Amino acid sequence: MKRSSLMLPVVLILITAAYLAGGRGGAATIAAPAAAPAPAADDMRRQVERLQQQIKEMEGLVPDQAAVMTHVAYHFTNVYIAVQKGNWPLADFYLSETMNNIKWAVRAKPIRKNAQGQDIDLTGIAQSIENTQFKDLKQAIAARDKEGAEKAYEVTLAACYACHTTSGKPYLKPRKPTEAEVRIINFDPEVATPK
Repeated sequence: MKRSSLMLPVVLILITAAYLAGGRGGAATIAAPAAAPAPAADDMRRQVERLQQQIKEMEGLVPDQAAVMTHVAYHFTNVYIAVQKGNWPLADFYLSETMNNIKWAVRAKPIRKNAQGQDIDLTGIAQSIENTQFKDLKQAIAARDKEGAEKAYEVTLAACYACHTTSGKPYLKPRKPTEAEVRIINFDPEVATPK
């Protein structure tokens, strides 16, 4: 006998059982076979393991704080050179990038252990610098005050070093730069077109 001809009676029996299980016609309720919970639990466990593996792989793609801080150094160096050249819009741009990158660095590692194993709240330090030294530097740049900007830059370097020291990295000693980190950007504010 063909398989398809056997299927019709099975289907009819299942339909009748489903009808009766619904309590219709006063017939006794037929219990549906219990679903096997193991496959669902195994499937859920495999999904969780897969997600954990994907998270681990993604974490490996995210730059660590040291990599982000190279961006901070790059932009903050260019702030100083732009101030020296009197290119105020460029100085403001690089300061904004510096501040954004410090926020990124803090998101990458908001708490750091010092040499004594104590937690150092980098978020609080970064917010403090943003609300004081960076604010003063931003105001000096907006006022096109070269002397004020240079002084604010030096004070900010001292705050950066204080953070490095507090974080157990006193060997990271920032200084006033002598040249730009970038060579493709022209720092001369009088240049109208790329040359």
